[in-house]
Amino acid sequence: SGLIETSFFGSAETNINTLRMRHAWVNLDWEQTNLLVGQYWHPLFVPQSFPGTVSFSTGTPFQAFSRNPQVRLTHTQGGLTAIVAALTQRDFTGPGGSESLQNSAVPNLHAQLQGTAGDVQGGIGIDFKRLDIVPHRYEPVNSFSWFGFLNLPIAGLTSKSYVIYGENLQDQMMLGGIVRKAESDRLSPIRIFSFWQEFTTGFRNENGRAQYEWGLFAGYSQNLGTNRDEVTLLSSPEFSPRGSNIDYLYRIAPRFQVQSGPVRFSLEADMTTAAYGSMKSDGTVTDADPVTNFRLLLGAWLFF
Repeated sequence: SGLIETSFFGSAETNINTLRMRHAWVNLDWEQTNLLVGQYWHPLFVPQSFPGTVSFSTGTPFQAFSRNPQVRLTHTQGGLTAIVAALTQRDFTGPGGSESLQNSAVPNLHAQLQGTAGDVQGGIGIDFKRLDIVPHRYEPVNSFSWFGFLNLPIAGLTSKSYVIYGENLQDQMMLGGIVRKAESDRLSPIRIFSFWQEFTTGFRNENGRAQYEWGLFAGYSQNLGTNRDEVTLLSSPEFSPRGSNIDYLYRIAPRFQVQSGPVRFSLEADMTTAAYGSMKSDGTVTDADPVTNFRLLLGAWLFF
């Protein structure tokens, strides 16, 4: 099978509302095993378990979010599914752009194991990147990330949980990136811890025509700095980490949705707090001052 999926969203502020490619892949299926080649969700984004927010942010920067050209092999045996993938970067890139991964001559590598038992589903995975952002000047830098997710029903609620501890997750629309060890050519990835939790519930009214849903999303992300002392930002802005002056982030976003036939209306309140401060010599942030932003979103959909 194959798929091409596009949208009129653009890929940056300079080309907003223009046509962009989301997915484009070929999939070979042998019942228990399939091979996908092309652009699809990065394995750190789990299609069976992501936030159903009204906001287009889809839980970022607490949820890993990226679509990558890749070769992905998936094998299912009973209730277990194993995934291995080799990926490059395109629209979503880390420090120095997609060339940094290409220069390393090693693709982004990923391994994941998922399990399903009735309505309960969970998984764990590990991700590896090696970037060579300025060949022959800085040493290549390795980054590892570990993550897990869990979906389960709880007394009429649907619960989704996601946690990730990772290095250099800038390409996943999250905090982090690369810094330089002072007075040397050695680079270090910034580490972060991120977690989100979502609860949803819904019911049909008496005539069975309208579907109602209540949901609550909550996320938290913490800058953990590097494993080295005396680090500094690289001189070029294109190599700057995302949120190097942010100590922590959190978001609380309740929502209500109603759907009748092909029409849906949604209302969501989004409160996001970011604590801004000064980067210390180990990459962590000190003297952080929290700043809160509040948004009220109304969405309307027609499905056909």
